[in-house]
Order: sequence, then structure tokens, then C-alpha cells
Amino acid sequence: MNPLEKYIASCSPECVYCACNECHDALFGPFRLYEVDTQTKAYETIVKVIKDKTEQGQENRRAAVVDYYEAARIAYKNGYFMRKYIYSEIKDVDKEINKTFRPIWEFTYKIAGAEEQRVRLLNKDPDNLLVSWIPGGRIYCEELNLVEAH
Repeated sequence: MNPLEKYIASCSPECVYCACNECHDALFGPFRLYEVDTQTKAYETIVKVIKDKTEQGQENRRAAVVDYYEAARIAYKNGYFMRKYIYSEIKDVDKEINKTFRPIWEFTYKIAGAEEQRVRLLNKDPDNLLVSWIPGGRIYCEELNLVEAH
């Protein structure tokens, strides 16, 4: 449970919220505190989409190439942890999740910087970041389901 969820759970309807700017930003700001587990599971959800899309392409005898930003969009639409990590409603997912979308920059750097051993970067163009799953890799959060109840 993140600090905001704990705060809301502990409040009664008459509860008054009072905090300094630093504490308010830690709970509600763009650089809020969140569970590291949530961030890891959000990243793993993107990796799982890349894996699934690559395998699906191979089964259909097509080139097994996935647009990274499309994988992030699918992870947001279908994955609970990605929505929880971003913590805000995105009105137009297809337009907003792209190279300028800050919440996924850390994930993008992991893949583009070759830190990720399970995903191959095929095109370094930031507007058209193409990736592919490397056979033999595994998803570290095996309990991830793309469509989870929240």
C-alpha cells in the first residue's frame, strides 16, 4: 500500500488534510513516493508485452519486431501495475505515451542502454524504438496477468 492509499484508508470522512509542501509533493506530486515493487511490476508488464508480441509474430511467420511505445501503451491499457505506477488517468493513450512521456523514461533507458538482457534493441531512433524478445529470457514476475482486477 503506498503512502497515499494508507492516508486515505486511515482517514474518516471528517478528516482534514494538512501537510507542508514537501510532504504534499511526496504524496501527490509527479515525483511522489511509490512502492518499488509497483515500478518493477510495471516494467515487467512492458517486457511481458514485448515477449508476447514477439512470440505472436514468430507464430504468424512475420518479423518479430515490436514498437516499444506500443508495448508501453498495451501495458497501460491492460496492466494494473502500469496504471498504478503512472497514477494518473491518461485520456488519449495513443498520443500521450511516446518518447516525451516522462514516467517511462527509466524503462526506456534500461532497454536503450542495453541494461536489459532479455530484449534486443533493433532501432535506436527515439521516434520509432523497435525491440524484440531474445529467446530464452524469462519474465521475473511470473504472477503478472495483463488484465488484473483492481
